[in-house]
Amino acid sequence: MELSKRVKEAAKARKRANEPIWSLIKETKDNNNLSPDQRRKLLETLYDSLTIQDLQEKHIYDAHKFGVGVSYRGGIVDLQRTKRLMIRLGTTIFQGANPKLKDRAFAESLGVPVPKTYQQGVPLSELHLIPHTIVKPVSGAASKGVFYVDRDLKLQSVFSSESYSSVAEAKEEIERFKKSISTNKWIVEQAILSESGAPANDFKVFVFYGKIGMYLEVDRANYTRARYAFYDADGNTLDYGPKYKNSTFPGTGVPARIVEYAITLSQAAPVPFLRLDFHDGEDGLFLGEITPHPGGTYANEQYDSVDRMLGKYMADAKARLYIDMFNGKEYTEFRESYGPFAPL
Repeated sequence: MELSKRVKEAAKARKRANEPIWSLIKETKDNNNLSPDQRRKLLETLYDSLTIQDLQEKHIYDAHKFGVGVSYRGGIVDLQRTKRLMIRLGTTIFQGANPKLKDRAFAESLGVPVPKTYQQGVPLSELHLIPHTIVKPVSGAASKGVFYVDRDLKLQSVFSSESYSSVAEAKEEIERFKKSISTNKWIVEQAILSESGAPANDFKVFVFYGKIGMYLEVDRANYTRARYAFYDADGNTLDYGPKYKNSTFPGTGVPARIVEYAITLSQAAPVPFLRLDFHDGEDGLFLGEITPHPGGTYANEQYDSVDRMLGKYMADAKARLYIDMFNGKEYTEFRESYGPFAPL
C-alpha cells in the first residue's frame, strides 16, 4: 500500500513538473520587449524539454515549428517497433542481427568493396584459422563473437578485448552470446590492415536515406581499450556524449570515398536509417557490415543536442523515403540481395 501511494505521488509530481514550462512559454510569447530572435531562442529552449505527449491542443502547431519531440533515440525505438510489427505481417527488413552474407551481396551489387571471404556459413568446428583474418558469426550484432586472428593464430576478441590461444578457448566467450549470434554458422574473411600491419580503424557512418548525419572512428589497434573520435556531417570534431569523455582521441579524419559509398548504399535501402561500418586500410576502404540499430544511443550516453540533431535527420529521411516509395521506386539491388520480403 505504501509503495502504491508513492508511485501515484511520483507520477503526479512528474506531470506537475511541466507547469513552470507552460507558464514561461506564455510569458515569453507575451513579452513585447523581446526581439523575434530572442523569443525564438527562448521558446526553443523551453520546448526542447518537452515531448509530444506533453503538448496541449493550443500548442500543437509549435510542435512542428520548434521540433518538439524530435529525437534520434525515439526514432530508433520507433523503427524497431515498426519492424517487429512488420514481421508479424510477414515482412522482415534490416533487423538488428542482420545476415552478413546478404549485406555483402547488397554492397557488391552496388560496387562497394568488401573484404575477401575465405570461409562462409561453416560450423565452428570447421573453421580454418588464417593469420590476419576476421572470424565472425553469419548473424549477429554489436561485435559479439567477432575475433581478429593475429600472426600467431591467437584470437583477439573485438567485443571484450580478451585474447584466446584457440577456438576451443574462445568458446567460453562465444557461449555467452548464443542467444544473439549464429553460433553454428561462421565467416572467415580478410582483415583490413593499416600501414603498420595492425587492424585498420573502423569508420561508422550514421546515414539517413542518402544524407550523412555523423561519423564515428574507432581505434582498437592495441586491443586493450578502444578509442573514439566523432565527426559531424562536415567532418568537424563532434562532442558526442559523456560516456566517451575519457576514451576519445583526435582521430585521423574522414577517409575519401566513404561519403560516396555510404550514400549509395543508404539510398538503395528502403529504411530511413542505417549505420554503415567501414574499414580504412592500406589497400583502401571496405565495407565491414551494416548495423541497423546501433548501441551507444541511450540517455546519459549521447548528449541531448546530438540526439536532437540526428532526430531531425531521421524525420527528414522518413519523409523522403515515403515520397520515393509513393513514386514507385523499385529498390532493385535490395530485393535481389535480400529477397522480395527480405526473410531472415
